[in-house]
Amino acid sequence: MLRVLVGLGFPALLLGFVIFIVAQRTGTVARFIRARAFSPETARRPASVGVEFAETLHGPVKRGLLLRTGDGLYYVCVPRLLVIRRQRRRMLAAIGVLAAVATFVLFACDSL
Repeated sequence: MLRVLVGLGFPALLLGFVIFIVAQRTGTVARFIRARAFSPETARRPASVGVEFAETLHGPVKRGLLLRTGDGLYYVCVPRLLVIRRQRRRMLAAIGVLAAVATFVLFACDSL
């Protein structure tokens, strides 16, 4: 029974990671990064980087990833981006360790 749960859980966990990585590389902030908008001098309008809806800017602006200049231009706050990436890496590493420990415990209990 436990092997079935682990067998079903691992692919779902892997799919979650894949979706997370794809969303991260195609999101709003990623478009500004590809456009090299890293300072007020290189700031870009959302439409010029392919962001069609202003609502998609709300989250990154609220988290401090995108900063707005006075005239509707946005750019990526690199120090904040690095902090958030570091936090995400730590979180993913912790989830990986927990998944490995849980898998080990489940297999150890199943073999008893």
